[in-house]
Order: sequence, then structure tokens, then C-alpha cells
Amino acid sequence: MMNNKTLAKERYLQGASSMLGLLISQGMPPEFLDGMGEGMREGKKGME
Repeated sequence: MMNNKTLAKERYLQGASSMLGLLISQGMPPEFLDGMGEGMREGKKGME
């Protein structure tokens, strides 16, 4: 069984990936997506 911290990390990454895929499919401009990618990387660093 996973502890809460491990589960939160896994769900964050799944949700962030899904959201990014949705934004790409909706035609968001690359500059916006670059900012989102940076925010996701910072969030991941904070979880480690």
C-alpha cells in the first residue's frame, strides 16, 4: 500500500501530464506551454 506522499506525487504527475496534453490538443501557443512546463518542473522539484 502506498503512503500519502507517494500517492500525491504520482497523482500530481498524472494530472499535470493530462492537463498539458489537453492544452496542446486545444492549440495553446508554445510560449504558454513553455511556462506551464517550467511550472510543472518546479512543482516536481518541490515534491522531492
